[in-house]
Amino acid sequence: MGGCSLRCAFFWETLAGSSKSRLKPASELCDDDAMTSWISSSPGPGEIIQFRIPKKLPKDCRDTPFYGMNIANGVIRTLEEFRGYARVKTMTLSVSHKPIARLHLADTWRWQDFHFEDVMLNQGDLIELTIDEIYPGNTSQQPGITEIVLQGAH
Repeated sequence: MGGCSLRCAFFWETLAGSSKSRLKPASELCDDDAMTSWISSSPGPGEIIQFRIPKKLPKDCRDTPFYGMNIANGVIRTLEEFRGYARVKTMTLSVSHKPIARLHLADTWRWQDFHFEDVMLNQGDLIELTIDEIYPGNTSQQPGITEIVLQGAH
């Protein structure tokens, strides 16, 4: 994809849940470890993933560009696990409650890259993904995602 991980500018809090009132920490989504995966707490679409930008940022981190994502869709440790769990088919990307893109993911365990116009992030902003559709799993309809890398900063 080129560019840089948004982590070059700042860290964020990652949460996921079946509703905004049921969000729980989901650090495995951004832990740089292909052996860990986030698995939805409920079957089917509707799950919410949030990346909360800190409420206080250094002045040089304000108006930080966010322009893409790399996603390892599904549980990719083994082919059996990849096929066993549901995978994300489409999801809506919003920044501070404004939809900016609908992401269409292929049913593959290869990394997928998504690009969009620069969105300038500031302290307290919220990046949110809502799972709209899934590919069914052979044994579980709970979608899984191994890793999400937010692209930006430079």
